[in-house]
Amino acid sequence: FPAANEPFSVIELPMRAVRPDEVLIRVYASGVCFGDHAVQVGALCKAFPRVAGHEVVGRIAAVG
Repeated sequence: FPAANEPFSVIELPMRAVRPDEVLIRVYASGVCFGDHAVQVGALCKAFPRVAGHEVVGRIAAVG
């Protein structure tokens, strides 16, 4: 979401190197639920832009 009350949009961001305390997950699917809608309308979060979807299925692609 670019800002509160804005529609979903798909954007591509550049990848950065994985930090020592991180893993990179190649996401195959992601669920969008009511919590994401609450973020979209500004009820749960005031910091934007935000990435929707927190219920992911994937594989570890890299370990920092």
